Amino acid sequence: MKNIFHLRWKWWEAGFVLCAGIAPALLLSSLLREYGGASATPPNTQNWQPPSFEVQQLFPIRGIVPVEIIRAKSHFTAPNLMDDTTFVIKNNSDSDISAISLQIGITAEVGGTRSVKYKFLAADYFIHPDVKAANVINPFKPGDTKVLEGTTVSYPIGTFLTRITVKIGYVEFSDGDTLGSQNEGGGVISEIRTGAMNYKAWLKDKYDHSNRSENVLVVTLESTEEPEDLIIETGYERHGARAYHKYMRDLLKSNGLGEILRRFKNGNE
Repeated sequence: MKNIFHLRWKWWEAGFVLCAGIAPALLLSSLLREYGGASATPPNTQNWQPPSFEVQQLFPIRGIVPVEIIRAKSHFTAPNLMDDTTFVIKNNSDSDISAISLQIGITAEVGGTRSVKYKFLAADYFIHPDVKAANVINPFKPGDTKVLEGTTVSYPIGTFLTRITVKIGYVEFSDGDTLGSQNEGGGVISEIRTGAMNYKAWLKDKYDHSNRSENVLVVTLESTEEPEDLIIETGYERHGARAYHKYMRDLLKSNGLGEILRRFKNGNE
């Protein structure tokens, strides 16, 4: 998955993956580059070893880990670079999962000083009531496995990544039950959905203020530029806005303007 902040010209595509042939999911990665610029290997790395990778599972419920990380890997091509990160998650519960986020702790050392920063990798199978009602994204069903992939994380030259820890920070089930906390990933899911709701409200407002011009609506949905007047406060809100934009754009192509206008009347804002 590409770094979203370098894809302004296709803002509606970045971060939105509807996989053909498998249960579709919106895979949203916050494993973005921590610092700008190209990465390079520090000069004295002959004794460098890749960082340890620790998986912390959820506590079992009646003897079963409800949502389990069954595989976790990342490629370390340099002491300051973490790439090709992949996690395989299994739903061992008896309920559909509507959203999940992983909390990834990255311990880095510079000049003998260590620090830990936390990133999140999230998958939301709900996004917005309109998207849910359209059945364009399959839920994470009991017994299924899903693959979540992260983008590159790079630190300045001279930084050594020493330890990576990953755990399931938050799970939302379709029956309303949750595991984890807002601080460990639940807030990320809320931001995704806020972005989707904000984009729908913005789009409807733009349509209303154009004297309900259908041409303005079509041009707006077909645009690949991120709207400058759309209020987006976080990267995850941006992901949600992109997802809803893509949903509406695809709906326009497949069903026409009538279906777009019907979404404005259904009250799910």
